[in-house]
Amino acid sequence: MMILGENVSNLKVIDSSLRLMVIPISVASMWLTLTNQEDNPMYGKLEFSNIKGLKLLISISAISAGYSLVAVISSWIKNLMNKAWIFLVCDQVVAYMMVACGGSIGEIVYLAYNGNPKSFWKLVGDGKGTSFWEESWVEAGKLKDTFRRLFLLESSRGATIAERGEIVDGVWRWSWKWRREPRGRELGELEGLMKALEGFSPKINVEDRDFWKLDPKGEFSVKRLRKEFVGAGERGVTLDRRTLWLKAIPKKVCIFLWRARLGRLPVRVELAKRGIDIPSVLCPRCEKGEESVEHALVGCEKVIPLWKRIGRWWKINIGSSITIEEVINLGNQEGVNSKGGRRWMAMTWCVMYLIWVNRNKIVFQNSKVSMEESLFSFQLKAFEWVNLRDIDLAVDWKTWMTDPLNGS
Repeated sequence: MMILGENVSNLKVIDSSLRLMVIPISVASMWLTLTNQEDNPMYGKLEFSNIKGLKLLISISAISAGYSLVAVISSWIKNLMNKAWIFLVCDQVVAYMMVACGGSIGEIVYLAYNGNPKSFWKLVGDGKGTSFWEESWVEAGKLKDTFRRLFLLESSRGATIAERGEIVDGVWRWSWKWRREPRGRELGELEGLMKALEGFSPKINVEDRDFWKLDPKGEFSVKRLRKEFVGAGERGVTLDRRTLWLKAIPKKVCIFLWRARLGRLPVRVELAKRGIDIPSVLCPRCEKGEESVEHALVGCEKVIPLWKRIGRWWKINIGSSITIEEVINLGNQEGVNSKGGRRWMAMTWCVMYLIWVNRNKIVFQNSKVSMEESLFSFQLKAFEWVNLRDIDLAVDWKTWMTDPLNGS
């Protein structure tokens, strides 16, 4: 028993020591975050209060330090807190908060080092300060992402633009350093790369610099960014809706639609772009068109009849050539109440997800699935999700099957 008692005491000391270690780390984190700031005439003033992620970091650091101190004191003073489950629950809560904070800080660090390619791009001068493959300096974006096979074939992936060519008789000539000669699909990518670089010529004795697309001069400032947001709100501009979530739809479906609207589904065209060798890029359903995200969900000739039947069901005209965004926004027509529009959006998300599930059955299980015959199962599943998950959109089965867009 004495040995057990000693073991328990040792464990208690170790537990307390680990908890106490959190305090100086949390205090140091708070001090660094609070005292660091930047202020210059070009970019304006930037401090922790301008970034929500850093506010979250300070809050969680303070909570962690305070909780660690209270936990240590409580563990050594008898009868102060003798319920072990309280410590367990509190430990779990703090752990989850730290994970959330870590994700937020990770995003800040990523943006700090990589920037936002949609807002910034590189304005090339002599090309000595710009990575040929890893920075956005042409309309095609980062060349390593657009021409993946060639990037993997490159012998020096960190080369600058200046190192990938030279001026010969007053004309800029590209020079490549491949690990071996390009072949097969790599030759097709090389042809596309040359088209993307067509007309480029470096500017001698001019330094490269970052260009901010929201400013005519390309110079970033917090003041200008604030004006852009305020101006967008005053003009009634709706910000990017690709991150829109619906509580009437399961999270897995929301995540699926988020990825689809960003073009991040593993369709055959996207797999080929990433250098994955596949037998064919043709759609596994129709075996005619290339399988892009748009084709897989709304453009395939096997899927279009399904959308037309859905259009007749909802009394909405759906054409033969339509995009994912156009399908989703069809419920926002004039005269349609907001509930009907949200109901339509929930239904379309559900249908697109189930179309993808059926597509995977064809690819991985070699199943033969008729889209038109699947309509009733799609109607049933969408009705179940909408009625069980969002009481504001709930309707009875008769209304769902006859007039779901205008039903109340």
